[in-house]
Amino acid sequence: MAHLTLVGTFHIPDRYPESPPIVQLHTPTKRYNVDAYRCELGKKTPRSTMCFDILRSQAAGGTWKPEYTLSSLFASLMSAIVSCT
Repeated sequence: MAHLTLVGTFHIPDRYPESPPIVQLHTPTKRYNVDAYRCELGKKTPRSTMCFDILRSQAAGGTWKPEYTLSSLFASLMSAIVSCT
């Protein structure tokens, strides 16, 4: 994936940091967990396009915590997206 330019958006909800940001990756990667919800792009009520527990609240079965920073979230997602495994 080193050759791809990744384009995406971060939406910070009104309830942030209690609610996780909505992260949409517009660049197709052909990786299931990254492209899992590409059908959500362009919808009126945005939802993250990637399937990562950190992007869901604990009430929704995820692992998001208000203590997480945007920089730590971004670093975690980028590591997961570009890793080969």
